[in-house]
Amino acid sequence: MDARPKIIAYCNKKWLPNGGIPCHYPYMKKKAAIELSHSRIEDLLFHALRSIYLFERAEIEQFDLNYQQMYLLKVLRRMSPLRVSDIAEELRIPVFSTTRLVNQLESKTLVMKNRDARDRRNIFVQITAEGRELVKNIEAHIIELIFNGLKAYSEEDAGLIITVVENLDRILGLRPELKEAAYSG
Repeated sequence: MDARPKIIAYCNKKWLPNGGIPCHYPYMKKKAAIELSHSRIEDLLFHALRSIYLFERAEIEQFDLNYQQMYLLKVLRRMSPLRVSDIAEELRIPVFSTTRLVNQLESKTLVMKNRDARDRRNIFVQITAEGRELVKNIEAHIIELIFNGLKAYSEEDAGLIITVVENLDRILGLRPELKEAAYSG
């Protein structure tokens, strides 16, 4: 499917003659058109992916957890306990991979498993106090990095960056199943 209709609907503007699209950002005092060609979007996506990859690599080295482990701990801090099958669905991985992931975190005493008394087939996973403390440290580190990074931008630009991050799932055409209210931590 061609990406043009989605982009036109998102920007609600017409295509420019050279194939780009003008986007008007609500935080800008003066409306400014920014051309987004196919190759420019590809470059932007690669840059974002590379930045996140490098950031995550540094986090992995500092906190001795892989990306899935960190993400699962952050999910469990906001929504604990969860069934193993619900975790598998959230991480979009098979249940056997989820079981291995949970076992890795359990061996580090960051989560614990409990069988459902009513249905012994269900295993619930919840974050431990040690896991909560680790997530708190990870998030404090990330928040400090972000606040320091945003200092280099004007209030207007920082607001635009925040808006993009808040809407990244919609911009990328993703629809997370977990309710936003559940992440209010």
